[in-house]
Amino acid sequence: AASVALGYHAHTNARQGSFVFADRSSADSVRASVNHQATFRTSGGFRIFTNNTLTAGVTLSAGGSSWTVVSDRNRKENFLAVDGEYLLSRLRTVPVTTWNYIAEGQQVRHIGPMAQDWDRAFGFSGDPLTINTGDFDGVNLAAAQALERRTAEQQARIEALERENAALKARLDRVEALMARGAKPVKP
Repeated sequence: AASVALGYHAHTNARQGSFVFADRSSADSVRASVNHQATFRTSGGFRIFTNNTLTAGVTLSAGGSSWTVVSDRNRKENFLAVDGEYLLSRLRTVPVTTWNYIAEGQQVRHIGPMAQDWDRAFGFSGDPLTINTGDFDGVNLAAAQALERRTAEQQARIEALERENAALKARLDRVEALMARGAKPVKP
């Protein structure tokens, strides 16, 4: 009922509203497992382009398990520097909670920000009900870089304070040794 099967050994498995696409990389059947499901076997990978010149979109590499986003510098423009400290201050305002999608039920938990809070803090996607994963990754990377800079600066300060502390301890040890011998300390 309202199902489609295309390709080699593609079967809807009598599941309504299903779409099944199978390449010819295997003699095994590809079947829908529930109603209203899209199932693809594309052993050579999966590509989705969102413009007519094939320069924007996502791919799923052969054998891969996560989307790869088109991110070529030559396909972008209007670059502006990012202030990681500013992003950190904005990131601090974004609540992160655990939750479940109503459609999935309470047994499937997720963690992350709400799109409305993300939009209020950053406003990158132009849609207050979604979070672009590329922007999410960019904010997190810039924040991590800012934290690394902070860490390096703090480490340098700690090392300088430790050297100063060691010099003061050595000076105190000399003063205490002189006082133990009954001598009066003099300024170095």
